[in-house]
Amino acid sequence: MSNSLLVLIEGQAPHMISYAQVATGNKHGNQELLHAWRANKAVLYCTCRETDRVRMNVRNHPKYKEHVQVLYKQDRHIDHDPTCERYAEDSPLEIRRVVKRSAVQEETDENGRYVKIFLRDLFQVEKEQAQQPVPASEEVKSADSYEPKHLIKQQRVGRIDKQERTTVAALIREWYVEGLQIAQERMGQLRSTQAILYGMQMAMLEERIRLDKESLKKIAYIPHPRQYPMEQAIIVGFAQACLSIGEEEEVWQISGVKGAFETVHIEKRYLPNHRLKGNLVAIQTTRKQGTIRAMRSIVDAIIHPNGCVWLDSQHEKDLYEELLLRRLQIEKPLRPHDTWFGYRPDFVLRGWSRPVIVEVWGLMDDVVYASHAAVKRNVYLAAEQAGVIYFLEWDVSAGSYRPMLEHLDEMRKLAGK
Repeated sequence: MSNSLLVLIEGQAPHMISYAQVATGNKHGNQELLHAWRANKAVLYCTCRETDRVRMNVRNHPKYKEHVQVLYKQDRHIDHDPTCERYAEDSPLEIRRVVKRSAVQEETDENGRYVKIFLRDLFQVEKEQAQQPVPASEEVKSADSYEPKHLIKQQRVGRIDKQERTTVAALIREWYVEGLQIAQERMGQLRSTQAILYGMQMAMLEERIRLDKESLKKIAYIPHPRQYPMEQAIIVGFAQACLSIGEEEEVWQISGVKGAFETVHIEKRYLPNHRLKGNLVAIQTTRKQGTIRAMRSIVDAIIHPNGCVWLDSQHEKDLYEELLLRRLQIEKPLRPHDTWFGYRPDFVLRGWSRPVIVEVWGLMDDVVYASHAAVKRNVYLAAEQAGVIYFLEWDVSAGSYRPMLEHLDEMRKLAGK
């Protein structure tokens, strides 16, 4: 599959196509096919890598007439697998390209390995809501917006580095992963979810998590007897009690380490669809006149006591426990690079001839969620048809997960597991 593309066009069945088929035709490739992809806004992925698929696209040819189109690679060619024909390809068609640097990078210094995170501006909500357009003279042009004639006239070949930024949710997941590793190293078998808070506290104090602009300690904290609330901060802990419920807000008690806790006022619009009690939560807050209030939607997760595994909902927890009973190799992708064809699945099961991707659809009555789920589902189905993965799904609105598990058990029998 190293020389194939996964092609996704809205309203059509996903399919695989080889690079040889794309190249068929004149020296600029199969123009009829490329024009059809361009007209239908096709999304393309190179299948040379099992995870973190390389995104491809169709773009104007930078040298010949504008109607001539070529297969265009958004990122560096070294992102492809070394076995792929596109790996380290020195393409004369890439007159200018945007190279996106990951928002999460692992680096090392004299104190050892640490995770560096490039985070979006957290506490300027008003600025985000009233974003002013950047003057044309200051704007960094992307690969989509450059003018081919201008570049050819200048005869420039180069690239633009663009630093991606991540969200609070991604920050918390990275922080959790580091905390889990520290807790396992220093406490052995994890027997309590409080071990996670210990590990996360150590990850922060030892600067295993670092931000591009501020120290993590300046914008976040876990409640501690010697920790005083900051004016603006991300509070991380376990939701232990709901002190009051009103029409507009709820008041929650968030516990930390050594018996410390914070009381946070949370507007109804910021609460997730499921109950928070007992969950690990991260709440972006502001402190005014002694009252701590949530500023944005809450990041929350169920931390399963068996190995302190991060789970995003009660539905995931129920399914995870059933999968544990079958003694399967279960992975829970959490980090930005843990993607499959550009998406992060709920679970990945190992031990088969191909990985098994498992999705839990929990909010199919939400139009935006359902639309995203449909695209994601089509991608996985296309990959399954191409023989790259197996795909299992559970729509919680349709009822029990038993039919999915019965399918899984049949797969295991056929595989002799």
